Amino acid sequence: MKGDSIIVPVGWDNHDGSDVTLSFKKGKRPSSLIFGAGELCAAVDHRDTIITVYYPNNKGQIKTTPFIRANSKEIMQIADGMYRLINKVLIAGTYNLQDSTANSVVMFSIDGKVQGFRGFKNYTINIDLNSDAMDNLDEIGFRNDIKHHASYSFKFDGDTLKLYDTKPNADSSLLILDKLRYKLVKQK
Repeated sequence: MKGDSIIVPVGWDNHDGSDVTLSFKKGKRPSSLIFGAGELCAAVDHRDTIITVYYPNNKGQIKTTPFIRANSKEIMQIADGMYRLINKVLIAGTYNLQDSTANSVVMFSIDGKVQGFRGFKNYTINIDLNSDAMDNLDEIGFRNDIKHHASYSFKFDGDTLKLYDTKPNADSSLLILDKLRYKLVKQK
């Protein structure tokens, strides 16, 4: 490494990103470095790497945000760690699919793989929430390739993951839940 700083790509939320300069100069806090207009601290706690960013908001107040490492060697994009953590907390696990024709087992992994659901191989939770028209419901998408894909709105009812079709409201400004397509009960 050469020089006294490095440019770091950052994601400010689920939608906007930019670059911040990390300077190899001591900040005001113990074991911190200058990070743009703020500071960045790193620590290891119970084998987890924790990065804490102290950054001024638009009112000049310091906002403290801790991050834990999304532990994967396969992470390729800046959002991949977020997808893994959301999958782990929200969806990952083994479910019993209760269908009108038969019951089967569906497995969701933290790396976005699915087994036992309509022949699909991958799933993605929509984490790019914004204020666009008809972008108001939680969505899970399934795919094998460009031609074989499906998406549903999802809701949890206790340990049951419910997948719904959606349709636009009268003025096409919002999506509304339509037919309940699948009920998946999480195995304990």
